[in-house]
Amino acid sequence: MAELREVQVELQLSHTFKARGGGGEHLIFRAEPHDGFIYKATWREQFGFVPGLDARGRWRLLKATPSQYLLRCGLANAVFGDDIQLYAIAQDQAGDSGVPSIITSQPFIVGTPAAEKEIAAYLKKLGFEALPAAAHRPSGLHDVWCRRRDSLVICDAVAGNFVRTPTGEILPIDLPAAVIPGL
Repeated sequence: MAELREVQVELQLSHTFKARGGGGEHLIFRAEPHDGFIYKATWREQFGFVPGLDARGRWRLLKATPSQYLLRCGLANAVFGDDIQLYAIAQDQAGDSGVPSIITSQPFIVGTPAAEKEIAAYLKKLGFEALPAAAHRPSGLHDVWCRRRDSLVICDAVAGNFVRTPTGEILPIDLPAAVIPGL
């Protein structure tokens, strides 16, 4: 059973961590020496994105609440076999907000970006179907997928969010996901 414990983290993720970059959702850190994990901190009152419908009924990436962000992490573990762990909740890592950061860890995965055909085959094998009219990228890539049996919707299913490991396994990284009843 998972144990919830209070962790004192001297931040900016302390001098035992090295910043590795980041994007819209996370600041990325790695322990020094490297422990095989990547640490991700939400920042600037941003808790990632989840798929949802806009006012016109179109699929979009919507700003996630902290609880939606944690559910998204849990869905990645349950559906895709990821190993995202809650590491800490601490002061905002960007230092300019009173809203806490959620810090997670997950195994560092070595690999190369997967091809679109590999991504499609992988998702179909897991029971997902593309929602062609839902694509919201200029390339026309069908990057919104649903699995009707459990009302799961994922989006941003593009090459930058999938890795082909040296053994040929295809693994998703940071896919926005949500359970949306009534699909």
